[in-house]
Amino acid sequence: LKYLNLSRNPFIFGSILLVTNLKSLTNLRKLNVSYTNFNNQCLDIIASDLTNLEYLDISCTRVSDLAPLTQLRDKLKSLFMYNLRASISDDIINVICSLSRLQQLDVSRDISTRIFADISESNYNVNLFLDELADKKLVELKYLDISGKTDIQEDALMNFIDTHPKLKFLGLALTNANSFDLFTRPLIYSFQQVHQPSNGDTLAAATPATLHSSSSTPSLSSLSSIQKISITNLSTLRCNLSNLNLNQHLWKRVSGDLIVTGESTEQQIIASLKHYKSRQVYVQRALIQLFTMTKHLEETRLDLIQLIVEIIQTNVKSLNVILAAST
Repeated sequence: LKYLNLSRNPFIFGSILLVTNLKSLTNLRKLNVSYTNFNNQCLDIIASDLTNLEYLDISCTRVSDLAPLTQLRDKLKSLFMYNLRASISDDIINVICSLSRLQQLDVSRDISTRIFADISESNYNVNLFLDELADKKLVELKYLDISGKTDIQEDALMNFIDTHPKLKFLGLALTNANSFDLFTRPLIYSFQQVHQPSNGDTLAAATPATLHSSSSTPSLSSLSSIQKISITNLSTLRCNLSNLNLNQHLWKRVSGDLIVTGESTEQQIIASLKHYKSRQVYVQRALIQLFTMTKHLEETRLDLIQLIVEIIQTNVKSLNVILAAST
């Protein structure tokens, strides 16, 4: 047996007998125990004995200590921890960063859908986490979901994207980050300058206009100004050129095949609806924003209608989702 799905059986791990029986499945590669009462003891046993595990989903479980996962550091490629109690501490950062082969990582949250009353709000430092990743950690990552986190800093997120060229999916639903210019106005972002000179600088910030002047012959006044450029100003110019190149590089990444979830653009909303079909709050927020953006459309969008029908079928028992979908 290589794949076992025990998801949404809340009390299946009430007896340690089942866990000890799992120990015999040494060929297991993929295990999903999300939305169960899987706990620290279970994780310790699994990590010790199922040494071939490459995929583990412990979302919405009772796990609060991730330390046993270090035993799988050379094997684990996919780790999903949506609404996990362990994510309330910065201690998870070191453990996760030690899993050098990770390609998929989900540390998203939505406390309103928690299934255990004692699951606390996730409060690990997401910017510290992104900084650690930007420091050449988990370079194989293709999928990262930090949805539901607040106060994400733009610099931390941009540095992470820049240092992870293999990234294909970035979950930013229910965050402030999905409204960053890079994701909503990428062409404008590509020419923004991170550094702005002070009033005492004699050299203006480098912009496409100043970098590509239409004048072929410099005037005496401009030559005189050039002679006054200080070393500080030259550094400013180099900094601005570097930032311009970085911004354009990130713009190409986002405009390419990077999928971003969120609520700030139609593309983000569609990605969220496709990816989070069973997350009611995520879906409800996306549907409300979709209605706001498309209420003045004059033509019928069959693609959106089909997607909304799928959402309703998945959440047939959720009145909030039904109301949002039928607005």
